[in-house]
Amino acid sequence: MQDSFHDDVVTQLLESHDQYQIGSASGMPAVGSIGSSQPLIRFSFAPNENLRFDELLQISTENQILRKVLLVFAHLCEEMSFLSTFAKQHFFPALSLFGVTVQDQDELDGEKQLQFGRAIPLLMDLWNFCARSNYVVKSTIQQLASLFCDTNVNDKNLATYLGGPGGSQSQYSHFERVYETLGELLGVLITLDEIILQNSAFSHQLTLYKRMISKVMTEPERYGTTKQNVGKVYYLLEKVEGDVLDDSIFKSCINQAFEDVVTYTQLNKILKMEFEHHLKLQFEEILKTRFDFVGFCGLYILYFNLWMDNQTLKKLFKQVWEFHKKCPIIHLYGNTAWSSAEFFLAKVPDMVRLSGVKNPKKEIEVDRSKYMDGLIKSLFPNMVNQLNLKMNIWQSRFESNFDVLASAGRDVLAVEGSLLLQGLELAQQINTLVKNGIYLHILAAKSLSMSQVLQLCSMVEMVKSIQNSFYRKSPQLAKHISYITEFLTFKIQRFLVVLRNRLQTKKKQSNADADQLSAVLLALHLLDSGHPSKKRLVLLSLTLSVAFSRASGLFKESEYEEVKVLMKRLEVLAHFDVLLGEYCDCSYLYWNRNVIPAFFDKVYENPSRAPQLHLMMSALQDPLYNVLLSSKDGITPVAVHLEDGGKALVDDYVDEIMSYFNAHIVDPLCQEIETDLRLHIHNTNVFKKKAIASQTKDLSPFFKTLGPIRFHNKLIEIKRLVEKYLDKTFYDFTIIALHDWKTYEEMRNLAFEKYGLNLINVYLPGQTLEQGLDVLEITRNIHVFVSKFSYNLNQNMFIEQCAKSEAKSLNVLHIKHIANSIRTHGTGIMNTTINFVYRFLGKKLYIFSQFLFDDHIKSRLLKDIRFYKDEALKSLDNKFPLKSAKKFIKDIKKLGLSSQSGLSYLDQFRVLITEIGNALGYVRMVRAGGLRYINDAIQFVPMNYDANNMSVLCKDVFSQETIEAANNLHNVVLNMAKISQSQRSDYFKTLETVFKNELLKEQNNHLRNFYIIIPALTLSFVETMLISKDKMLRSGKEASFTDDGFALGVAFILKVLCQNEKFDSLHWFESVAMTFKQEYEDTKRVMAELSQKKNEGNKKKMSEKEREKMIQNDDELQTMNLTLNRILSYKREFELLFFSFSGARVFFRD
Repeated sequence: MQDSFHDDVVTQLLESHDQYQIGSASGMPAVGSIGSSQPLIRFSFAPNENLRFDELLQISTENQILRKVLLVFAHLCEEMSFLSTFAKQHFFPALSLFGVTVQDQDELDGEKQLQFGRAIPLLMDLWNFCARSNYVVKSTIQQLASLFCDTNVNDKNLATYLGGPGGSQSQYSHFERVYETLGELLGVLITLDEIILQNSAFSHQLTLYKRMISKVMTEPERYGTTKQNVGKVYYLLEKVEGDVLDDSIFKSCINQAFEDVVTYTQLNKILKMEFEHHLKLQFEEILKTRFDFVGFCGLYILYFNLWMDNQTLKKLFKQVWEFHKKCPIIHLYGNTAWSSAEFFLAKVPDMVRLSGVKNPKKEIEVDRSKYMDGLIKSLFPNMVNQLNLKMNIWQSRFESNFDVLASAGRDVLAVEGSLLLQGLELAQQINTLVKNGIYLHILAAKSLSMSQVLQLCSMVEMVKSIQNSFYRKSPQLAKHISYITEFLTFKIQRFLVVLRNRLQTKKKQSNADADQLSAVLLALHLLDSGHPSKKRLVLLSLTLSVAFSRASGLFKESEYEEVKVLMKRLEVLAHFDVLLGEYCDCSYLYWNRNVIPAFFDKVYENPSRAPQLHLMMSALQDPLYNVLLSSKDGITPVAVHLEDGGKALVDDYVDEIMSYFNAHIVDPLCQEIETDLRLHIHNTNVFKKKAIASQTKDLSPFFKTLGPIRFHNKLIEIKRLVEKYLDKTFYDFTIIALHDWKTYEEMRNLAFEKYGLNLINVYLPGQTLEQGLDVLEITRNIHVFVSKFSYNLNQNMFIEQCAKSEAKSLNVLHIKHIANSIRTHGTGIMNTTINFVYRFLGKKLYIFSQFLFDDHIKSRLLKDIRFYKDEALKSLDNKFPLKSAKKFIKDIKKLGLSSQSGLSYLDQFRVLITEIGNALGYVRMVRAGGLRYINDAIQFVPMNYDANNMSVLCKDVFSQETIEAANNLHNVVLNMAKISQSQRSDYFKTLETVFKNELLKEQNNHLRNFYIIIPALTLSFVETMLISKDKMLRSGKEASFTDDGFALGVAFILKVLCQNEKFDSLHWFESVAMTFKQEYEDTKRVMAELSQKKNEGNKKKMSEKEREKMIQNDDELQTMNLTLNRILSYKREFELLFFSFSGARVFFRD
């Protein structure tokens, strides 16, 4: 039943885990996966048990001595383990970060003193922790001294532990677990000393703080305190400095008095021998694994401090001293590295001298340099390749053995257990090499080469790849670890059963045999009664030390060694998730993150390594959850010296990593993708495209094989970032040059085909390609627009003048373009346009007034007026003659021409009126464009739109959000309807009214003569248009075919000046028509006479003189034919002008 329930739970976890699977079988993150050092589903493999030690030991009430011994040492081991774990989680991160501040942040005066003040509670906790640790260490030594002493050797009740009377040390109960946990705690104390010692911020800020306190002590009243209180604070600082900050944590522990009235430690030879035995045994293990060396050194210094024996372990010390050649540096935590040789030189210089080392400091430097050189030669790149191969082989075996459908036979479980241990050892080995490589260079003040940095980063990737392999198989591990644990438990039980049978079949049993049998039965019970929890393993380890003591004749030494190996495997499995996090921890990268840009550059240069970004980002996330944030909840910052507790430090680190990522991966990737797309689109030659493709590296792995990356509270999607960049870029460039829309559409298609990028279509306003010129820009530069564009009254459009453009094509402005611009910028630009045009017309009409006020112009106009009044009824038939207009033009030209444009003053005046008309045409277009936009926008709104608010109708039915949306819709529709009504007003009428009130004032009487200059202006306009149209046929630069702004300008000014009747009295267009008609008829009559003469001359023989006269007649006919064409052109152009002028006058009718 229990197995069935277990299988069901695991199956459900597997199903959910498959949705968030991290990585692939090769250790690389899978496509679409989310990489992180923190898995989305976290499994804990440690069995939990709420039973106390005394409850676990209630199976034996007869053997009280065994029970008491096990209880004492079990509680001590648990307490020492707790203290070690507490220090690693609570003190290591906070002390390592002390003094670290946000980069590029100005530091205020007194900030360092504030930081130290905020850290005082932490230092007080550390002070109490050290006191507690000292007490526990002292209690442990005293308990060992109480058990292992001369007075107990002959005690039959303690024969099991000391081998009985005459027993040798090989028959002792060696409580190895006690020494291991004691060494672990001493190693923690050493690490605390080194973290503080190597962090110069402590000594510097303490000095500043004490200086501040001394200043306060001189004037305590000024700061609202008393001298007594300040003295207490100063005394506290002195105690903290002496007991904690002055490299004294470990020293105070080993130098405390271990003697009391009950126990005598220094004279205890039995304990001394037991200590020596464990030191030798533990060092042999260190030579094989090279782990836990810091704790061993702490034990050795404790041994030396207790017994001051320089000779007994002299040989061992030489071996220990030589060990630093194999391991010259050990990374402790964060940015702290430690050297065993320097440690011994500082703590036991006499032992170093007695061991025969003449110049220890020089020897340390030489050995360290040799080790670093050897490490560089072997590690870069040979060992890296070997480790990578070893890792790949392990991953392949691991993936195949921990498959979902893998069986759980004994042989399989043995292999699986071995693979778990191999993975942990491999991760620890690689990570240790990385840390050694980095900190050896730091100690030697040597910089790493670029290739070495990249090799170290590759090794970091290996570590995280191993970790991800374990995380990926977490559901299977949750099931298989329990099977492996049961399998290991069975193997230990098999040895214990054999030992139990031998003890039970022994004929004569002593008290020691009984105690040993009790220990065996207790061990069997601990293995049978539950899973190996932490407490149960502590008791089991201590119990086995008793059970396998007094080995003579009962079991072989190799059997006990095998049991110890099995116990170590059990403990690894019980602490598997903790060990995995510890061995794969890359928090040291926080202090060495200057290598990150080089790694990102290498990945960008080699896109096939893009999936490795998951692994490196996973490693860069370790400092967040293991240093900057509390390991308990992963949320609370631990930098207590900062005002916000270190939240800004977390944000600064995340921002820095993201800035590296963007600067070295995302930004160059975006630019290179854009460049690649442009080169492929703009190069039509197939061979050039192939050459470009061969020279460009394949960037597709960044999009096709790299999924989203989870970093802290961010989800990094490189594909989405590039898509966002290209979307923005293509949109911006399309807005700037709308004619390139097709090019960017092709680039979007190519981006999807080549890189799988899904770019958004850049829809122009209204989904049209006819937006053209922007109304807002035209309005801002209305003076430029009216001079460069010509207006067409019938089509209501503007066309750019050839002479004013250098482009191959001309811009056209139509009502559709106006409507689209209003859709883009809003209807507010319509009123803005009217205001700009009003100011523009005001300036132009001022120039208009100055021209007519000129004496030469005024006198000439008055002369024409008098002439027309005098001759209108007599000889002109009330029609202003064309010859008078021609004479006016000639007289004005005599005044001179413009040096810049080559135009006469009259031509410039005509251009001025044309620009006024163009501005009015622009107003007409804006009004029409606004009406079109409004009509398109509200085409589905009924004409009799009910003004009742929609929100009232929705109030009783829908939610508050829906009501707000309905209210917004109602306001928009109502606003559109109001604008539609307002746009039906006549802007021309408004402008006419405004300027009429000003121009008809008495000071502007000179404008009364404007109507008389119109004939000359129209004649100049017609001549100019004929020249422009003739150049159009010849592809001339100044060609044009329409310029109705002149007619609109004249009509507007006549209306404003109330001179329409005066101009009509001239009957100017009738006069022009009659004049050209008369000239046409006269020319036709003369041509007919000449043609008749020519026909008559061809019928008879002609003399030489008559022949010459005939040739002259032919020339005259050709000239008259050209004259006839000219008359027709003038007549047609005047008719076009008349039609445009008549149409323009319609706009200004009352």
